[in-house]
Amino acid sequence: MPNRSISDDELSFNLNLGKNLKYLRKQKNWTQTKVAEGLSVSFQQIQKYEKGLNAPSPTSLCKLAQMFKCSIDRLCSENLIHDLKTFKEKIENLEIATADGVAVPLEGMSGEIEALTNKLRKNSQVFVNNKPLVFKFKKPEEVDPWL
Repeated sequence: MPNRSISDDELSFNLNLGKNLKYLRKQKNWTQTKVAEGLSVSFQQIQKYEKGLNAPSPTSLCKLAQMFKCSIDRLCSENLIHDLKTFKEKIENLEIATADGVAVPLEGMSGEIEALTNKLRKNSQVFVNNKPLVFKFKKPEEVDPWL
């Protein structure tokens, strides 16, 4: 079967999707082989996706969205990487307000912030339509009494 030429739009889509796939894969510390196993394809096929040389089938695109816990349109978004980096910066600059209104920066809590960022990223499909995030404590005794 001869190679067909692809349009500029298809090429742009493939390159953008590939960049997003690589970024998300690396954020999860996954190998191309691990992603390939989830799709039942070779790691070479994942390399081609990441380089924008090939595009996944619709079925594979759905599986990728499930693996990375995001919507297909988000997976293909031109802004995905920028938005995730911006979100991480906002989390890193997060402050907690005490009951008397004093803001306390979360200095020295980089491990906790990274864990929060990872948890939010893992469950990012839940946070849609700019709904506010509400933090709940599982047990009341987990709340620091000085807050």
